[in-house]
Amino acid sequence: MMKNTETPSLPQGLFTSCPNCMQQFHIQAAQLSMAYGRVECGACGHQFSVLSRLSDIPLVLDELNYEFNYEPANESGPIRESDQEPEFEIPTSSNDEESGPEAEQQEIEATPSVKEAEANEEALLSEFPEHFPGSLSEDLLDDLPDELRETPPAERSLFATISWGLGTFLLLIIIVAQLAWFNRDQLLMHYPQLDPVAREICERLHCEILRHKDISSIRMLNRDVRNHPLYEGSLLVNATMANQSETIQPFPLIQLALFNPAGVVIGFREFKPEQYLDDSINIQAGMMPQSPIHFVLEVNGPTEDAVSFEFHFL
Repeated sequence: MMKNTETPSLPQGLFTSCPNCMQQFHIQAAQLSMAYGRVECGACGHQFSVLSRLSDIPLVLDELNYEFNYEPANESGPIRESDQEPEFEIPTSSNDEESGPEAEQQEIEATPSVKEAEANEEALLSEFPEHFPGSLSEDLLDDLPDELRETPPAERSLFATISWGLGTFLLLIIIVAQLAWFNRDQLLMHYPQLDPVAREICERLHCEILRHKDISSIRMLNRDVRNHPLYEGSLLVNATMANQSETIQPFPLIQLALFNPAGVVIGFREFKPEQYLDDSINIQAGMMPQSPIHFVLEVNGPTEDAVSFEFHFL
């Protein structure tokens, strides 16, 4: 048993170690671009990424061990290496296997096993801290191939989060706008202050503000037809109608038909909302549900023989 007191010179290149069996390997920077850094340990068969365990100085060197055994043959000769050096294989894709011969396994010089120095690891770290850096130097990173340079996961994750957040927000706005537009009848009924906005949109898109129209739900509550007190040969009609549906709807056209004693139509006329409604009523706002609307009609023409009449909503 002998003690090694000299600090040897460190080999040049890169180093990595198997996370399963702790076997350490000496590699070159050019080999890192093969198989995207994925290798298979020649000692235990475990596959791992050399990039996650990369260093420019070996974690443990045989020359730094406090104790090791020499063969009694020749003390001045070189230290005898093991008969078979550990190696790792670079996995090949299925496409490579089908399109050509199997890729040649890459044999890489291996440093002695870390397991042999586990007992002295803490002492080595304290005595030779400069030989065990915590991360790669900037110069070594500059020498790595472009294939190994990747965007840090944190930056990619932040960009993806912001992108997904903005996309989701825009999608929600579009969905809410579509729901509001296709249900604008109910929306305007509960929020009449939105009527100017809806009207401006419809003017640009050439659409109708109120889409819901149910003539059958409009009922005539009362009506009164008599001779006009001011104009001879004319009729004056006073009536009240109501929208009995659950939603707001446009004011209808009103048709008044006059019949003679034989039941024959002797005259009829259609009245638009602006012709039979008072100026105080907002025609564009539509008929509110369950709200009676009073209107007045003045009918001129052959009314002398009229004995009956009918109202129709159009």
